[in-house]
Amino acid sequence: MAKDHSITYRRLRLRNIPHIKRLNDIKALISSLKVPPGGSYADFGCSNGYVTDQVRQLVRAAHTTGFDHLDEHFEEGRRRHPELEFMTIDLNRFDATRPQFDFVTCFETLEHTGNLGNALRSVVHAVRPGGIGVISVPVEVGFAGIVKFLVKVGLYGYTLKELPQRPSLRRDYVMALMKGERIGKFRSESRSHWGTHFGFDTRDVDDLLAQEPVNVSASNRGFTRFWVIRRPA
Repeated sequence: MAKDHSITYRRLRLRNIPHIKRLNDIKALISSLKVPPGGSYADFGCSNGYVTDQVRQLVRAAHTTGFDHLDEHFEEGRRRHPELEFMTIDLNRFDATRPQFDFVTCFETLEHTGNLGNALRSVVHAVRPGGIGVISVPVEVGFAGIVKFLVKVGLYGYTLKELPQRPSLRRDYVMALMKGERIGKFRSESRSHWGTHFGFDTRDVDDLLAQEPVNVSASNRGFTRFWVIRRPA
């Protein structure tokens, strides 16, 4: 049975507070953009469409498509949100022939992709000329990264099992966080996707976006980093 990711936004529990706050931040940011109503909207990493539908209503999109790499969420999504169209996508594979949209979002998804460069390029390409995109990822570096590491490992029992193993891995990882080093180096092995956030560095996204033909503004809100991208008309 597919996991209902919307629970993390709907159910008030201590563990869900960061997710609930992030959804509020998403709504506040999108409201400030004044996205023209009546356009096409695409959300990459839509799961069962809970957040997608809230954004759809916020921007008053005429047509909304939710993309995800797993279709196991779609049956429930179609039942709950009949206004949405659901489609599978492999963000690890860039395809220049994919359709473009007036408004594009990608929330908390890039950190799980196996090929960050292709995934980010796929999302950026989906913004048509004159369109707007919003991307968010968790901040896993600096003070936020240290706090998250301690909570995940110490309180919730997360492990670094996805990362290439070595005797001093945990110590080296913590030292890298404390020194402000790039933690993307710990994802030295190729994978189709990543289940945890360990080894994900927001600075890699900054570097990749700088190579794209779009205007970019970035900001941190709590433990989340947001980018607003605008493709020139």
